Amino acid sequence: MTKVFILTEKEDSDKTKLEWLKDELVKRDIETSYPDFDSFDEYFRSIKDNITPDTILIAKGKVVNNMLNELEVRQLGLKGLFLVTDNTNIHKIIFKHDFETIKKRAVHFFIYAFQNSETFSVSESNEIANKLEAELSILEGADDNSDYEEILIDILSLENQ
Repeated sequence: MTKVFILTEKEDSDKTKLEWLKDELVKRDIETSYPDFDSFDEYFRSIKDNITPDTILIAKGKVVNNMLNELEVRQLGLKGLFLVTDNTNIHKIIFKHDFETIKKRAVHFFIYAFQNSETFSVSESNEIANKLEAELSILEGADDNSDYEEILIDILSLENQ
């Protein structure tokens, strides 16, 4: 059975949208956790023993870098990793990772970037997607849940594989 963990910063501007995504997954009987935590390390320690080959992790914002750090050092064997970036400054940090090692840690990668960010860069977002052999999805930063509907559809398609 697929488990989904949503990892983001405590004060994420999309908190209500991520809550909506969690609720939609739960409605479809997908075990989903979106906790309010103070530190990534604290939260990751609490879930790492529950990660199985049927786990999907969603990392957003600055947490993307933390998640990639974990994948470099841990044999997690994820079903899927969804990376949602919204800032070129995060991209610059991400490029230092060993993507060859990271690619061995998950079966599927999904990369999303918000184009409404002042520092958005299609070329840098594409480079990250290429390094992970994944397709890049550009999100508009809509006021409604439509960006997260796209992520929901991708999760549901992966969950049914």
